[in-house]
Amino acid sequence: MKRLTNLGLYDNQIQDITPLTGLTQLTSLSLGNNKVRDIKPIAGMTNLRRLSMSDNQIRDISIVENFKRLTHLFISDNPIQDMSPIRRLRKQLPDLYVDVKID
Repeated sequence: MKRLTNLGLYDNQIQDITPLTGLTQLTSLSLGNNKVRDIKPIAGMTNLRRLSMSDNQIRDISIVENFKRLTHLFISDNPIQDMSPIRRLRKQLPDLYVDVKID
């Protein structure tokens, strides 16, 4: 599975994404509509272009700054506490599409 480039895990009640840590070749990851709180296990996925994490329990998004190849980031409907990592990432990637509606 180390060569896997696309993975969709939408709507699976997932809480722990630690088993995904070694999937560093992923370019697209969908974790929407789960129960994920900690996204640090995906920090090494620097090939990601598309990341969907909407509708989870994510508070800390500081690791998104690692993803210098992102073109799409979906993180709406999460209790995010600090949006500054997204602002910094947008400065580096001005064409980045971000969906970030917060309740």
